[in-house]
Amino acid sequence: MNLASLIISSLSLIAVIIIGRRSIRLGQQAALSGQKSAEASDRAAQATAESAAASSRAAEATERSVAASERAASLAERDARYRRLESILDVLITMREMFNEQVFPEHERDNWTPARNSPEQLARLALRRRLEGRLVPFEAQFDDSTNTCQLALSNVDGWSTSQLEGAITELKQLLWTVGNDDGLQP
Repeated sequence: MNLASLIISSLSLIAVIIIGRRSIRLGQQAALSGQKSAEASDRAAQATAESAAASSRAAEATERSVAASERAASLAERDARYRRLESILDVLITMREMFNEQVFPEHERDNWTPARNSPEQLARLALRRRLEGRLVPFEAQFDDSTNTCQLALSNVDGWSTSQLEGAITELKQLLWTVGNDDGLQP
């Protein structure tokens, strides 16, 4: 029986050694896999953090772009307003020039009235209509008491030096206000 128990003990020992070595190998492989998995998780976490930072930078860049676009749109709108006001001033200056050409060479009066349906009166009417059309977007700035509005709404026979000069001054002041308040340079 001793021999049999020795053989069984030896076989048991060999089985335990084989199972132990196999368990150690599997444990080492599991530990190695766990280590690789932990490293992969660390890299994934780092990539996620970098992605979040990049997303944050992209959002900030988008906000800056939107702000720049809004500012550009605002400047374009202000510039367009300034240009429309300049076109009104151009009409007023043309009216003043025509008034000077009609009144002073022949009549030497401040408020000479051209004959009904004469070329002078029709030229005045055309300018008054052009002024009237260009004032439409600016109804809030030009009420009935302003010289500019009076020129646009009055009869063409009633032009005067003071009214024309007053309207030109009004436009110059408004252009100065728009140009300085809105960041534009005249």
